[in-house]
Amino acid sequence: MSTNKRVLFICNTAYQLMTCVQLRNTVYQSDMADLLLSNQMVNAATLVRKAQECGLFGHVEYIENKKQTFSSRVAETLFNFRAIRNMHDRLGDYDAVCLSNISVFSILFVRFYQKRAFQVNIYEDGFVTYSNAFLHMDRASLIAKSLLPQGLLGRATHVFVFNPDLMEWHLPGITPVPIPKFNKDDARTLSALNSIFGINELVDTYDKPYIFLEESFYADHFPVDDVRLVELLAQKAGRENVMVKLHPRNPENRFAPLGIKTNTNFSVPWELIVLNSELRDCTLVSISSSAILQPYLLLGVPIRAISLLKLLPTKPGNMQGELGGFMQSLFDKYSNICLSPTTEEEFLHSLNQ
Repeated sequence: MSTNKRVLFICNTAYQLMTCVQLRNTVYQSDMADLLLSNQMVNAATLVRKAQECGLFGHVEYIENKKQTFSSRVAETLFNFRAIRNMHDRLGDYDAVCLSNISVFSILFVRFYQKRAFQVNIYEDGFVTYSNAFLHMDRASLIAKSLLPQGLLGRATHVFVFNPDLMEWHLPGITPVPIPKFNKDDARTLSALNSIFGINELVDTYDKPYIFLEESFYADHFPVDDVRLVELLAQKAGRENVMVKLHPRNPENRFAPLGIKTNTNFSVPWELIVLNSELRDCTLVSISSSAILQPYLLLGVPIRAISLLKLLPTKPGNMQGELGGFMQSLFDKYSNICLSPTTEEEFLHSLNQ
């Protein structure tokens, strides 16, 4: 696909940055590429410097496209529009943009550049991109309807995903394109990622038989009984055999009072930790996080996983809708490596298997 054109990658999360590096080194290896990192990322300012130093991108820009509060949607729109216009004044036009999120910033960016005959490409932001929920987010966006009548996806040419066969939605004019999967033997990509995220500074060791992956429900104010479930896990498996990987957006460590090991570094994405670790003998546990499947689907690591989504009487937040149904279908599809207990007794019994 490389055409020696000028491409911009827009990133809001560490996982998105990892994916962009992989796209840069594979699909867009012959193109001129710039990178835009937003203040939605943990340690974004440091990542900007390290991404520039790695040499993969011509320009690496930092942009504040999200404030804590806006007085109105109009204020948010004006704030983002000024940021995009200022960036264009500095860097000029692009032939293509690769982005993940259906957001005010993304929509304004495409609207600003749409008269410049550039290509819009979507790249995956985890499994939400695969689900019908992603399509309906675009159709439900009021600002998209007002600024892009065809929607953000209506302007897209490609959707880059690691597993195209898992896509739920399809639209005329959009071609799913596979991203080559990460490979531990790809020294160039691994070296760049380790340098950007400072893997050598990682003080956490993921060496416990059970690793529970916390999700952002608490930060998003969705009630979930995950602390009690982790306590049950610790009582059964032994407190010394359990670790919790905290979600970087959650404002407090709710698991510390349990006396369970937790991580202290929040800037290194889980997928990069997996690339630099040996997790073959551990079990990954979560309510509904796709991260328990990522080692297998992205890297081919034959891990064991447990999803607790089915045993919750009330599904938290967005797991009540289409996305929750899609995630459960994935856990069921890969039941050879992922268990989905329906009761607490079944969950505790599965720990002995």
